[in-house]
Formats: sequence, C-alpha cells, structure tokens
Amino acid sequence: MGLEMSRQDRKTMAEIRNRIKGEQAERERSAADAAQKRQWAKTIAAQPAKSPGAAGVLSLFLPGAGQIYNGDILVGLLALLFTPLFYILFFPVGMIIHIATIVTAYSDASKFNRTRMEAQEFLSAPGA
Repeated sequence: MGLEMSRQDRKTMAEIRNRIKGEQAERERSAADAAQKRQWAKTIAAQPAKSPGAAGVLSLFLPGAGQIYNGDILVGLLALLFTPLFYILFFPVGMIIHIATIVTAYSDASKFNRTRMEAQEFLSAPGA
C-alpha cells in the first residue's frame, strides 16, 4: 500500500483539480466581464445626452424623426413610411401610430439619459 493511491483517492484528486480549474476559469470570465462592462460604460458615457423634448417634437412634426434622432434609424424610417400610409388608408390607425412615435421617441431619449448617467456613475465609482 504505502505510496500507492487508491481509486477513490485518484478520483478525489481529479475532482479537486477540476474544481480548481473551474474556479480559475470563473475568475478569468469575471475579469473579462468587468473589462467588457467598463468598455460599455465608457462608450455610453462618452455619447452626448439626448433631449427627450426635442425627440418628441421631432416626431410630432415628422413621424419617425425622433427615433432617428435617438439613433433608431430603421425604426424611424419605418415610422416615416407607415405613418402617412396609415393616415391615408385608415386615419385612426395612422393617428395611433403617430402618437406612439412621439411617446416612444420621448421615452427612449429619457431611457438613454438614465443609462448614460448609470454608466458615468459606474466609471466614477472606486475600483471601476
């Protein structure tokens, strides 16, 4: 017996090695996630704030313009295309879509500003 390891001992040693490898991989993932979050925060914080009022007014006068102002180019172009179409085909639906573009433009700009503020707070926190 002496220096020989039993099957159970070898199995236990393998489990310990696997657990250590898993913990190391988890630490590496955590570090990568933190670096990714820092980069995301830097990108968001560097962008200028959006004016919710301007976004809403833009969509009031030109449906979809507020979405384009907020950076949602595709959504803005679709609203620009479909809102007048529905005004012509079925006025109440066109009106609902138009109001929805105004409301979403305003709320998306507000949400962006909140996210931007959170990113700035994250970057100013100690250890970030």
